[in-house]
Amino acid sequence: MKHVHQAIKQVSKAISVDGIAKTGQNAEDGYSFRTIDDLLEKLSTLLADHDLLILPTVIERESVERRTATGMALFFATVRVRYDFTSAIDESVASVEVYGEAMDTADKATNKAMTAAYKVAVTQTFCIATKNNADADATSHNAAARLTESERTKHERAILAAPDTKLLTSAHKLATAAAVRVADEESRKTFNEAKKKRAEELAEAKKKPAQTTEQKPAEATA
Repeated sequence: MKHVHQAIKQVSKAISVDGIAKTGQNAEDGYSFRTIDDLLEKLSTLLADHDLLILPTVIERESVERRTATGMALFFATVRVRYDFTSAIDESVASVEVYGEAMDTADKATNKAMTAAYKVAVTQTFCIATKNNADADATSHNAAARLTESERTKHERAILAAPDTKLLTSAHKLATAAAVRVADEESRKTFNEAKKKRAEELAEAKKKPAQTTEQKPAEATA
């Protein structure tokens, strides 16, 4: 057996004896969870005792900005990370690849996603029991509702295709009402911009002089 597998076995066995306490408390939902410090405090000694290293490599990262129900920016980060469990004895390696997801209203979304990924990796590798253990976020965020992409596109196209100002106003009113129903501020702004653009186009078209066809005078006949 490679040493890395033996080391993973020994660490898992040691954790199973005492477990790992949950000292974190979710502020909104009230459940307890293991913080990253809970895990590191337990693992740091065990990893050193069994000559085991955990080396991360970020393979992929994605960040998307949304809005909270109150209009605040909310960043969703997703990372795909490979963790190489490496033996310091014979350099044998066992790799696991996991995803981590998290959200934050500041600049910590990626850090939280990395924390989530690490927790998934060690929890599954060392068979650590979990329950409500979603510590990527110690707080809960309420993301604003949104129109579906097809609904949003349908309303935007209707606005941009309006043939006159009356129908433009009607299309914009319907689109705005749909956005307001689900508190989708982002879509409402998009519809306002589309209306402004189409209004400018209609006004520009109205300024163009109408083309007239000149008629030649009838020739006199003898």
